[in-house]
Amino acid sequence: MRREKNLSSDRELKTAEAHANAMFAGITLYREYMHKCEPMIMSVLPRPELKHRDDAIRAVWIRAYAWMQSLELLNHTKHIQAISAGNRSLLEFSVDLVLLHTDSTNGSGWKMYHLAFSERLKAAEQLVAFYGAGSVPAVHSEAESFILREKNSIDDMRRTLWPNAKDSRKAIHPERWTGRDLFRDAENADAAYGNQIKASLGVSLAEYYRTEYRRMNWLIHSTMAGVTNLDRIYYSNAAVLALRWCQDLAMFCTQITLKDQQFHDAIDDLNTQWRELRRQRDQNYGILIREFEAGELSREKH
Repeated sequence: MRREKNLSSDRELKTAEAHANAMFAGITLYREYMHKCEPMIMSVLPRPELKHRDDAIRAVWIRAYAWMQSLELLNHTKHIQAISAGNRSLLEFSVDLVLLHTDSTNGSGWKMYHLAFSERLKAAEQLVAFYGAGSVPAVHSEAESFILREKNSIDDMRRTLWPNAKDSRKAIHPERWTGRDLFRDAENADAAYGNQIKASLGVSLAEYYRTEYRRMNWLIHSTMAGVTNLDRIYYSNAAVLALRWCQDLAMFCTQITLKDQQFHDAIDDLNTQWRELRRQRDQNYGILIREFEAGELSREKH
């Protein structure tokens, strides 16, 4: 049976676009707040006994801040694919920060640090396997050198940090630094920090993953699920939701980073700032929508 598509009117499309534009204004508001937080976050030195953990927390926050700077340039719903990529990354950063923050040891940071080397070994081995040993072009010769130089130590590290339950002699490259997939990590983050997550985001990270993550991927990857039989208004509505979630997740990343850095004397003041920031975002959104509606009504009268 053929599926009939209900096409939105030009007015509906224009209204949906206006909502996306109004929500986009919050990206700049939140990015500016993160800019103000940057000197404070960067001023905290990692503790020697927790160096990899503290470095990882700061590095993840910097990536969240960088995404907000990128999103500030994506001020049209035609950029929904890139906006969705930012949304997905900010979800992953949020999960990682909770797991790092709730681990009082250096263990999580140590795993995240070493995953980088495991990733490089995997890439090098795949490259050499593609060309064949001894047939790798000179421009890629470092891949073979890296394998000869680092494989034994990296495999030893893999067996230590991500042991293979079926065969302890085998070295495996994990899907994520935790050795789990993202959904299991979201569940673990909720178990460790659930009340604070819900207070900030309104939902658990696992619930958000189950309700939104696959739809983000539809708009990022080559699957046709994100385009088949969908009206144009879908992308405007998707942009509204993604932009809002980008803001909320980026602010959550900032909250948890500042709390982890133990700004105890300022936490009450920071909580007030965070509430005011969200109130201002929502107020600005309402003002912009009312201005749009008033402009449309005026045009209709004339």
